[in-house]
Amino acid sequence: MAAPVSLLEFAQQQQAAAAPALAAAQAAAAQARAALALVRDRRAAAASAGAAFAREAAALRAELAAIVMPADGEPLLEALERTLAAQQANAAEALDAERAERYAAAEAARAEAVLSATARRARAAEAALPGAEADAARRDALRTRLNGAEFSDLRTAADAALNTAPANAALTAADARVSGEFPAALLTRALARLARAQARTTRSGLADVAAAAAAASFGTTHDGTLGQVAIATRALEGAEALAATHAGTAAERLAVAAARLAAIPQEPALTAAQVARITDAALDAARTAAADGEAALDVLRDAVDTARATLAGLLLDAWRVDIDTDPASVPAIVTAQADLAAAEAALAPVEAAWNAPEHARDAAVTLLAERVAALAAAEAAASARGEDPATDPAVIAARVAVTNAGNALDAAEVAWRASPKAVLGVWCATVPDTAWRRLADLEAARATLTQLAGQDPAALATALGAAEDALLAALIAADKAARGGEWLQQEAARDAAREDFENAAFARAVFAGLRAGVAP
Repeated sequence: MAAPVSLLEFAQQQQAAAAPALAAAQAAAAQARAALALVRDRRAAAASAGAAFAREAAALRAELAAIVMPADGEPLLEALERTLAAQQANAAEALDAERAERYAAAEAARAEAVLSATARRARAAEAALPGAEADAARRDALRTRLNGAEFSDLRTAADAALNTAPANAALTAADARVSGEFPAALLTRALARLARAQARTTRSGLADVAAAAAAASFGTTHDGTLGQVAIATRALEGAEALAATHAGTAAERLAVAAARLAAIPQEPALTAAQVARITDAALDAARTAAADGEAALDVLRDAVDTARATLAGLLLDAWRVDIDTDPASVPAIVTAQADLAAAEAALAPVEAAWNAPEHARDAAVTLLAERVAALAAAEAAASARGEDPATDPAVIAARVAVTNAGNALDAAEVAWRASPKAVLGVWCATVPDTAWRRLADLEAARATLTQLAGQDPAALATALGAAEDALLAALIAADKAARGGEWLQQEAARDAAREDFENAAFARAVFAGLRAGVAP
């Protein structure tokens, strides 16, 4: 459409564009609502499965409690380990389903916001700062505290507890206790999982920062002021929240970390039986190979994640400059798309092989159920005809099919239990929750000390002042919002909802990443 040459033509073009834009927004909102309904069904299924695993574990524990001779409990212990491994896998699936639901809800909310904005495109948005004097007084007091000796001394104490003897004696003792409970290969794998879980949250935060930066650049490029108030307001809120959180919780966090470290060496030691199961020499080679296999798989997964993030960043940059940019016209994007496709192609067969025994076992379970149902139907049909099911050819054939399916399931079950994925999952399940929690507590305390030692309180005060200056400049310059500003607000709201979930679910995500179980 040619650029309008008059106000009337502008109005006509706006009217002509409104109907198809509204129809597209309505379709997008409907699609987002449908996607949200699907992931809600997935979350409900995960919750139902989790309840079933909990009941199964409780039943097995009850049976174990009733056993008199320890040797009689080995089959039940093995069954319980498999159930616990499955329960851990389900917990990870439940968290992923919850994440998918929250992300879909954020996307649906964004789509509804787009729909609403499209329906009222001509309405101008103005921003203001209520209570500016009260805000300034509060932030000045916060800056004064951050620039004082209180938090400088706390930073020094955290660094000493992390790096300098004798202040780091508690960390050293806790580290020795935890390291002594985990075989080296399992500990290495667990810490790698922890790092991946933390990196995922970090990538999410970096993506939010990149989106905000791109939106800010969009405003500068196209209008000089468009969307700056919203961006600067969120930046100031973030800077103040970070500063206030440090001022309000740093001392408590340091004390909690110290208490965690002090408690770890005092907890009861693992029993000889637990140690024997965790360090079973007969299984060491298979377990180590399984850990190495997952590590190699994670390298490929990380390559896909990196390629995907690179492509997303390039797309964001391109659409920031021109919302109508064709990705195929940007060589860097084309290269990034090819890199992502190559990374996904490298991952796919390795991940398929890793999961194949589990999928084969699941397929065998389904097939046996189908054969049993077919046998029941054949017997019912024979009885309805007045024939003896024992001699009916269809019934005989159905019984043979059931037998064959049962044999196939037995073979698939044996293959699954011997697979690296199952071996690693069951190995994780042999380590009691108390040991996993000690490891989680140790790493949480270490992370707290590292964060406190690395956080310069004066830098927080400086960042708070810089954010105030940026908001002031934006408020002075901004006079209206347009399509680009609306796009920014919709993207920021969706990203905020995602970030809120990741922040709220951080502890669960880290623990799920630390101890990822699989269904045996």
